[in-house]
Amino acid sequence: MYPSVKIATDVQNQFLGIHVKMVKIEGITVQQRAGFMTARRKRILNSIRARYRSSDVRMDPIVRAYRELYSKIGLDPDETPPSVQALILRFLKNDQFPNINSVVDAVNLAALESMIPLGVFDIDAVEGEIVLRFSRDGEPFLELGKASAYPLKQGRLVLADDKKILSVFYWRDSEHQKIRENTKNVAVLACQVPGISDEMIENSLRIAEDIVRMAHGLAK
Repeated sequence: MYPSVKIATDVQNQFLGIHVKMVKIEGITVQQRAGFMTARRKRILNSIRARYRSSDVRMDPIVRAYRELYSKIGLDPDETPPSVQALILRFLKNDQFPNINSVVDAVNLAALESMIPLGVFDIDAVEGEIVLRFSRDGEPFLELGKASAYPLKQGRLVLADDKKILSVFYWRDSEHQKIRENTKNVAVLACQVPGISDEMIENSLRIAEDIVRMAHGLAK
């Protein structure tokens, strides 16, 4: 149902069971606002509050599957936890849900509802085909929030288009494709790892599409 992102052969050989799928959503008007999707957000956050304590989020089977991937790609899942785990821990600690913009907030809500880490790109900033591959030595990366790029070491797992790196996989997005006030079309991405089924990934994308569309008054 949802298209897959191309994966380089050497990545496929080293990380068996990894697949990335995405859904495109067009015609968005990004809003900078704190209050939206009030009833659904309340239901999702109340469910998180009832299900978890900070000490046991890491033991959730879905979170654990992504923590294992983090370890395999060289990230310490305690220092850099999967984004869903980080969102839950932040909420349980401060009783706050981050307010970035209407697109990012909607995708974060979808991630909490599905428990699948999700990313969102301004798809119009993508030049050519998105591919999951290894970085080349010295390849420049313009990290989100930074004014200048810095070189990556060879072998970092990255999502890239034909001309640039879009994200260091599951670590940092780039400045290039971030959601801006003039963003109109987005792609939500979900990564399947061992232990996570096709159905779980597609369900997470359905939830994301539903929440993003509802938050922006778009027809399904």
